[in-house]
Amino acid sequence: MQLLTLKEAAKEAGLSPLEFVIYAQQNNIKSIVKDQKPMYEAKIIESNPKIIEHNPEIIKSNPYDYEAKNIWRQTWMNFVSNSLTINQQTKVLCLGGYGNEIPLYVEKGIQQSNITVVEGNNEWSQHIHQLYPGVDVQNKDLLSYLETTPLKFESILLDYDGRLGSSLNHIETIIRRELLHEHSCFGVNYFGARENEKEQALLQKPLFVETQEVLLDRGEQLQSELKTFEQESTYSLRDFGITATVLQMLSGRDSFSINKALRILPSDERRFLKRHFATKNPTTYKDFLENNYNLRRWLHDSFSAKEVPHEFSLIAFAYHAKPYFIEDLKRLKYYNGRGNTPFLSDFYHLEKRDDIFACIRESSLQRFIDGKSSIDAFKIWYNRLEKRERKEFDARALNANRFLTHEYSRFLTANDLPERILLGAHDLSTEEIKEAHTLFSLNKSNDDIMKLHPAWRRNSLNGVKAQYTRKNQRA
Repeated sequence: MQLLTLKEAAKEAGLSPLEFVIYAQQNNIKSIVKDQKPMYEAKIIESNPKIIEHNPEIIKSNPYDYEAKNIWRQTWMNFVSNSLTINQQTKVLCLGGYGNEIPLYVEKGIQQSNITVVEGNNEWSQHIHQLYPGVDVQNKDLLSYLETTPLKFESILLDYDGRLGSSLNHIETIIRRELLHEHSCFGVNYFGARENEKEQALLQKPLFVETQEVLLDRGEQLQSELKTFEQESTYSLRDFGITATVLQMLSGRDSFSINKALRILPSDERRFLKRHFATKNPTTYKDFLENNYNLRRWLHDSFSAKEVPHEFSLIAFAYHAKPYFIEDLKRLKYYNGRGNTPFLSDFYHLEKRDDIFACIRESSLQRFIDGKSSIDAFKIWYNRLEKRERKEFDARALNANRFLTHEYSRFLTANDLPERILLGAHDLSTEEIKEAHTLFSLNKSNDDIMKLHPAWRRNSLNGVKAQYTRKNQRA
């Protein structure tokens, strides 16, 4: 029995993968799962008529089906499959659009019943449901779904056809309700051009927070390394501002609430900070991040003053923040089908790492970590430990603190942020324009140059050729 993959089966049937999924459903062709991937029996495909009933106008007018977008989509699928162990329980969430991602998820071995698609447009929602009756299609507003779903997902992809500002409530809800599993992938994709003043101000906020935190922690000598909006172009503001915003929101509940570690401080310190935070009246995620950063420093100093391991303060803080730690980050850029609109994407491989908090799960510490007793009670408990027990506790707390210190640094764009990878055809950079001029001087035609550099956008090269010609005519 010859088995074919989705791509092979589609080719055998003379159809696209999207059309083949429709064809298989309408002809009741069942897949066979092998190595966690759906396979199709070649003999059955040969014996079935290639008749497909669907809404051809919707598929024909699909604005999300072009080279760079398809490369981007496949890059996300590879990122997910390389980061996670996919099995029959793996659940994914994505936005609807025209349902382009669905056959790719199926090809990776994800069950249709475990694919949730949220689409607010009635026509598109019905279209996706007709194409993929096994998929969970939610015809509603994304925020409404995120606020009410009982599910957790191994993968969430928010492919926005818009700017950053529209998504903050969605990301906050995902973090607050912990809708991502402890091992998961999270992707965002944003429109990357022509922000208004409000959107530019939003992109500046995370860099303000980051500047304050890095300078306070590591000295003014790092100021030149910060990618702040004062030192960068509008593109860089957009580039780093998007990543900085998502990174800081992944740091946990600290982006929308005061960390509950406040409760473990002595009563006088707790009352003072509550009044202080009340006067600040935090409302935006920038406000909460700044207040929680100051609280984290206060906890450190309070533990040190009590002569107990200050390393434990960060452990208690992170325990209540519930961050998603970053195992891997891939940053991408591509242009729309016309080549005139850039999109910026960040893909995250995330881990909760609950094992880091093993040192606080002893019954004697539970009341303290839950805020039912303060640092004073912790000091009494700590001083009563035998020498061997104290040494073991100190070692575990130190290891956890080192890990958390390193991981918290990864929520900052100033720390080894990967460059964006450009997908598909693109406009020419300054260095590429210089190379094009050199090739023109050697009497190379546009077709010759496109063979050498197939990723260069032809329209962009035409513009460079016109510029080169005008320059030579003036000379």
